[in-house]
Amino acid sequence: ARTLGTGLGSAFIQDRQALEPSEQTPYTGILYKLPFRDGIAEDYISSRWIVNEYASLTGEKTEAKEVAARALNGDENAKKIYECLGRNLAEILAPHIRSFNADGLVIGGNIALAHPLFLPAFHIVLQEKNIDTPVVISVDTEVSAMIGAAHYLKSTRQQCMNKAMETIDWRKCKQPL
Repeated sequence: ARTLGTGLGSAFIQDRQALEPSEQTPYTGILYKLPFRDGIAEDYISSRWIVNEYASLTGEKTEAKEVAARALNGDENAKKIYECLGRNLAEILAPHIRSFNADGLVIGGNIALAHPLFLPAFHIVLQEKNIDTPVVISVDTEVSAMIGAAHYLKSTRQQCMNKAMETIDWRKCKQPL
């Protein structure tokens, strides 16, 4: 799972469980702080990056949502930024999609609502790298995050309950059954 908006959040999920770090996943599953170009991954795909790139091209500072609206209305600078975001995101994720052998990729977060602007460039880079993993856009990002958190809490609670049941002697009497 990827959440893309203010920053880059991530999780590697297998059989409905978030995975612990392994050779297939980056340390703790965290992608935002992986080295990328002259900084870290998040420096090249976040809302902050979009705002700063637009300001550097136009001299105007505005919100990422407004840059997306301008791209949809034909602003060439705004369109270039979102295309670059798609390429950057693909470059960042490609090695991890491949090493994890992902069956699918979910992109969420508020910026995912602008997927028509960056997904074509994203797909082009993945195709160039011979990666054909299906991509799903999560458009109901607020609810998705809550469902994921609730599922995690439920599974963690159940694991704790199972361990407690194994260690507690529930019988008051020691007589064999």
